[in-house]
Amino acid sequence: MKIVAQVKLLPSVEVEAALGATLREVNRAACWLSKQVQAKESDKDRTRKAVQASPTRH
Repeated sequence: MKIVAQVKLLPSVEVEAALGATLREVNRAACWLSKQVQAKESDKDRTRKAVQASPTRH
């Protein structure tokens, strides 16, 4: 048998503020990391295209 209970947490004003600040900081860090990864991928693409466009030497 499986018993499920649905609860709603009601944090204090202080805890709610701390959770909100933590969420914003984590979101900011995730955005920064995403931009870093995108920049590295763009660099890889530019390098790949430059190599493909350069004349081959034998």
